[in-house]
Amino acid sequence: MELDMVTMAASIGVSVPVIRFLLCFVTTIPVSFLWRLVPGPLAKHLYSAFTGALLSYLSFGFSSNLHFLVPMLLGYAAMVLYRPKCGVITFFLGFGFLIGCHVYYMSGDAWKQGGIDATGALMVLTLKVISCAMNYNDGLLKEEDLREAQKKNRLIKLPSLIEYFGYCLCCGSHFAGPVYEMKDYLDWTEGNGIWAHSDKGPSPSPYVATLRALVQAAICMAMFLYLSPSHPLSWFTDPAYQEWGFWRKLSYQYMSGFTMRWKYYNKASTHIRPPP
Repeated sequence: MELDMVTMAASIGVSVPVIRFLLCFVTTIPVSFLWRLVPGPLAKHLYSAFTGALLSYLSFGFSSNLHFLVPMLLGYAAMVLYRPKCGVITFFLGFGFLIGCHVYYMSGDAWKQGGIDATGALMVLTLKVISCAMNYNDGLLKEEDLREAQKKNRLIKLPSLIEYFGYCLCCGSHFAGPVYEMKDYLDWTEGNGIWAHSDKGPSPSPYVATLRALVQAAICMAMFLYLSPSHPLSWFTDPAYQEWGFWRKLSYQYMSGFTMRWKYYNKASTHIRPPP
């Protein structure tokens, strides 16, 4: 299996940790689809939490889930123990832990060398935890003092621990986003709001939007794979590059930047896919 991973990684010019992440990332699509077949809100929350933790383990290793637990438990504890300031407390604790992890693991250097760690998913999780705490904090305020977005997303009741874990680890957004509100997650899971079935018509279908996002992502990845062999960033440190003239350097800088954009366009395309 490891040999196959090495072969797959070499075929597209990435490291084994990156190919492992990509495989788990793509797996979130069928796993999220299967969520629709799970009966009942409680089972759906458990399925979301379990599949998110499992794919994190397969992608980043066991320690990743221990890292995810820290901001999750800090945020939930703040909501339970001191609701009036739970948003601010979670903000500073969550970002403090995230920054500490980035510094400790030197994530930027690891990414430049072709590695990958759980700090990318941790960034998404941190935003989720802070968002949930802020919305629970807003539940104490008078409605006339809130903006429209706060009125829509505020939480009057503390989410249960199972609901909270399902929201934080839901694999459809756990690896690379997008971040959505706890209220949206609960409505989606429980079939409320726009997801409610009624005589006026069925709940919104995600299939066309998902297919469009997947096609867009595939085109962006194909562009990146086509251009990257002839415009690698590693050329900037090559002695031959230093001997080029101004215009040749400028054109290469433009093309290498243009090439790298397609990788991030690919990621952004998957960000806009809807919930399962």
